[in-house]
Formats: sequence, C-alpha cells, structure tokens
Amino acid sequence: MTTLTFEVEVEDEAAERIRQSEQERTRINLLLKSLVETPPVPDPKKKIFETMDRMSRIAQSNGLTEEKLAEILEEIDQERG
Repeated sequence: MTTLTFEVEVEDEAAERIRQSEQERTRINLLLKSLVETPPVPDPKKKIFETMDRMSRIAQSNGLTEEKLAEILEEIDQERG
C-alpha cells in the first residue's frame, strides 16, 4: 500500500477539528480511501437504464402493468390536487 500526502482547503474550524482529533482524521481517511478505491461507473447513462429495465422486469413479474401504473399515478395526481 502507498501513502499519498496532499493539501485540501477547508474552513479554519474544520482544520482545527481535524488537527485535534485522531478520530476525525481516521474518519476522513476512510472516506477518502473508499472514494478513490471505488471504481467509476464506465457509462452512468447505461447503468441507470439497465437499473430501470431491471426494476421494470421485477415490477412486471409482481403483476404491475402499464394500466395499473397509470391508475396509481392518476390517484397520486388527484390526491395532490
């Protein structure tokens, strides 16, 4: 494993809190590590459409039809007035 050192601009209060708290530094380290170790989604548009298609198949397999969905959305519109 490699350690990187870099500078981040933060407000004075945050800087002081980070300097004084080992727990805060550990928390930030874990957040940054998670951020940089998570591979980026190659094509976010493709991913969301795949997710929507999967949700649609699940809904259909549970008996949701376009007609039932239209009824549900109409009820919601009516409730909102």
